Amino acid sequence: MKKSYLAHAALGAVALAVLAACSSSSTPSTEQVPTTAAPANLTSTFRYQLVLANALSGAAITDTLQVEVKGTAVDADKVVDAAGQSVKGRILTVTNGLLALGAELTETTSFSVVAGNRLLGWNESGKQFTLATSRAGDLNVTIPIVKVGTAADIAAVNSSSTVGVAVAAGVASTTGGAINATQVASVNRQISTTEGITTNTGSAGVSVPAGTRALNAQGQPITPVGTVSLTVTAYSPNTEGSLEAFPGGFAANVNVPAGSPAANLGSGASNTSGGSFVSGGFAQFNMTDSAGNALKTFDKPLTLTIPLPKSTRNAAGGAIAAGDDFPVWSFDEVTGVWKFEKMGKVREKTPVDPANFEVVFESNHLSSWNLDYYQNSCTTTFTLNRGTDTQPLRVVITGANGWNFSRTLSNVTDSVQNLLRSPGGSQLNVAVFNSAGVRVGGTSSPISTCSTGTQIPLTIPAPPPPATAVVNVTESCANGTGGLRGSPAMVYVYNGRTWTSGTANRPTGAATTAAATITLGNQSLPSSPVSGTAYAWNRYTNRWVTQAISLTNGQTTTVNFNFPNLQCTTGGAPL
Repeated sequence: MKKSYLAHAALGAVALAVLAACSSSSTPSTEQVPTTAAPANLTSTFRYQLVLANALSGAAITDTLQVEVKGTAVDADKVVDAAGQSVKGRILTVTNGLLALGAELTETTSFSVVAGNRLLGWNESGKQFTLATSRAGDLNVTIPIVKVGTAADIAAVNSSSTVGVAVAAGVASTTGGAINATQVASVNRQISTTEGITTNTGSAGVSVPAGTRALNAQGQPITPVGTVSLTVTAYSPNTEGSLEAFPGGFAANVNVPAGSPAANLGSGASNTSGGSFVSGGFAQFNMTDSAGNALKTFDKPLTLTIPLPKSTRNAAGGAIAAGDDFPVWSFDEVTGVWKFEKMGKVREKTPVDPANFEVVFESNHLSSWNLDYYQNSCTTTFTLNRGTDTQPLRVVITGANGWNFSRTLSNVTDSVQNLLRSPGGSQLNVAVFNSAGVRVGGTSSPISTCSTGTQIPLTIPAPPPPATAVVNVTESCANGTGGLRGSPAMVYVYNGRTWTSGTANRPTGAATTAAATITLGNQSLPSSPVSGTAYAWNRYTNRWVTQAISLTNGQTTTVNFNFPNLQCTTGGAPL
C-alpha cells in the first residue's frame, strides 16, 4: 500500500536582510529588498508539517482543499500558521497538500484539523492534536483523505483491497422543498485486514423518510436547490489505510457525559482526557443540493446503519451479540471533538453477513459518526532491536483480536518507543518497515498494552546507495537579475512513497550571491528510478512552488528554484 510519510523539517523562518551596495556618486546604487514583509518566526513549542494525502495513492493532494482548525488551543490563539498568524476563525486554503502549523499545548488544551472539499469530491478528514500525542519540536503527520466526487472516484475506492473503505452515492428528488423518500447503502466488499485476514467492509446506509425538510442553523426549513445528492462512506476498523483516515484520532479529547455507558474508564478516571478510542467502525454521511450546499440538519429523524465486525470486543473484553447496545459518537464541527450521542442497537444484517453485524440508530443530523468504546489508557513501551543501524523506519501499531485502533510512527531512528495513551486492557501488533516499504520486522503474536520491555526483532538489509536531490534556492529581481541566496527555504521531496526534507539557510553576510544548497539523501526507493516532486516554500508569497524530479539510487539530481521576490532599482529608477 502506498502511503506518504514526511520527514522532520525545521519550519522556522527568519527575516531576509536587505542587501545594499553603496558607492560614489558616479556609480548608481542598487537596492534589493523583499516585495512583502517576511513572515514571523515560527517559534512554537510544537511545530507540525501536515501532508493532506490521497488515501489511495499517498500523494499530496493538488486540488484546492479547505482546512478548519478548531479546539481550545485555537480559542486561546495558541495555534498559528506558517506566517505566525492565529488560525482562529479562519478557513485556510491549501493547494499543494502541505500545511505548516505551530502550537502551544497544555494538558487541558488541544486542537483538531479538518480538511476536505465536497465540491471537488473530497470527504472531510483530519486529526486531533493533544499534549499526550505530540512532542516538542517538529512533528510530521499525514492525513489521508478519500475522494468520492465522481463515479470513477467511487469505483477506484471500491476496487482497492487494502484501504478498507466502501462508498455509495445516490440522488433524491424534492417536492415543494421537501426531500422524497430515499435509501443509499455502500457496497459490502472483500478486503485484507492489518492482521492478514481476508474479510469484508460491511455496508453503511442512510434512509430518508418521505417529506423530510432540511433546516438551517436557526432550525428553520430551507429549500434545497435542485436534486439532493447523498454519499455514504464506510471505513473498516480492520485495515491500516482506513484506521489512519479516522477523523479524530484514537487518543482523542472527547465529550463523555458523566456515567455514560460509552466509557470504560474505571474508578476515578477523567471523562475528558486520558482515554483512548477502541473502534467498531466509522462512517460519513453527506448530503448536498445541486449547488453544492451541505444539508446537515433535518426536521425528521434519518435512520443510519454502520457495520460492526463480529470480532469486535465490548467494554469488558467479551464478544458482541445481536441485541446488544453499542456507543455511537458524532464529530462536533464547532468544537472539533467527538461527542457521545446515544447507544445504537446491534443487529444481524439481512441477509446475514458472516463477518459483520450492523448498528442502527436515528439522528436528525448528518456528520462523521463512529462506533467506539472510550477506554482507560496507559503507556506501552517496546524496544526495536536494530543494533547500530540508524536508518529511518516506519512503525505501524494496530489493535489485535478485536481491539481496533491504529498509530503510525514515522522516521523512527531510535530504539525505545513509548506509545502514550494506548487503550488499556487490549492487545496490539507491531510492524516495522524501511523507507522502501519493505517489512523488516515486528511482532509474531500480539502483545498486551501497558506492557514494558517487549523486544521487537528486526532484520534490516543494507540500504542501496542513496538517491540524492540537491536543491538550490535563490531570489532575484523581477527580471531575473541580482540573484541572492534564498534564506531560509523549506524544501520537501516526495518520491512516490516517502518524504524527505531540509532547510536551506543563507550564512551571515548579506552580500553573498551564492545559491543555497540543501542535500536530501538516504532515499531507499521502492524502484529506481522513480518520478517525484520537489516542493519549495516561497515565504514572501506564502505559496509552495513545485518541480518534477526523477530520483535514481546512487545518482544526484539537481533542482533549481528562483523566486522573483526582490524589488530592484538602479539610481532610483526601476530596472
